[in-house]
Amino acid sequence: FPHMVLESPAAQKRILAEVPTQYLATPNPMSLAEIKAIDVIIGLSPVQDPASLAKIPEERVALTRKAAQAITDVIYTRPLRTVNLGNPLMPTEAVARFYGVPLADLEARFWEAVQAPHQEIEEKGMRVKGVFESGREVRIKTKAGTDLRLRLAGTKVGLSDGQIHKAPVDKPEQVWLPAGEVYTAPEVASVNGTVVVPAAQYRGIKIKDLRLTFENSRLTRIEAAQNAEALKEALAKSSGDKDLFSFVDLGVNPNSRTIKNSSYHTFEMSGMVTIGIGQAPWAESPNKSEFAQEFFIPNAT
Repeated sequence: FPHMVLESPAAQKRILAEVPTQYLATPNPMSLAEIKAIDVIIGLSPVQDPASLAKIPEERVALTRKAAQAITDVIYTRPLRTVNLGNPLMPTEAVARFYGVPLADLEARFWEAVQAPHQEIEEKGMRVKGVFESGREVRIKTKAGTDLRLRLAGTKVGLSDGQIHKAPVDKPEQVWLPAGEVYTAPEVASVNGTVVVPAAQYRGIKIKDLRLTFENSRLTRIEAAQNAEALKEALAKSSGDKDLFSFVDLGVNPNSRTIKNSSYHTFEMSGMVTIGIGQAPWAESPNKSEFAQEFFIPNAT
């Protein structure tokens, strides 16, 4: 019995801007009922414009995150099969404008990555997965100043290759398209060092020359040439393991690559390193928080 749900970015923006706060803080009972009833989710990214919510006050956004967490918690207890198109975005005019690239280039890169041969993704991904599984320490470095160390000892390594290989039992089996990622949650309290990201963004707010310092896996210092306060405020208004390192992810899609002179970055791009803080149940991170944020580190070794 297919059940189709249309998400309206315009309606979502009005809800965030206008409704009384008690409703923002209330989990959607219809969404909860749907998640408890369904066994397959096919999702298309509803984000048409990354900057559409940039001017919404953080305290209102924080309330919706807390309400949505009740739904996320249910999702990760159910044997769902899920596939999501957009990793994390689909090509639109607003996305192209936000990242300063021609829409035609963005569309071509996106669909070429989606259509990458499964066998090539799987072969490359399995090689990288084997290195992660046999290794004990990861060191991430860039010419921009990133120097981060983390330990892997015994942590599970996942591969998102575009297929669901087994029937889910007590948690979702998930696919993201474009596919091609090897990921893991590091050993608790093992992450130390500095991450330098020339161009980052938090819910459409562009952050320039971001510098993050980690001590024993906790984010202890945030510096930036522009908009560091947006990220600091989000952490201040969140709860739980909001500032704890959650995952490291390496892109292995041979057809996906960066666009010259653009900050358009996605998880599956070949050689792209992505790290995260807050929750990441998909990577089996033990962190408990309603907050999550990823940071793309291009040109890393």
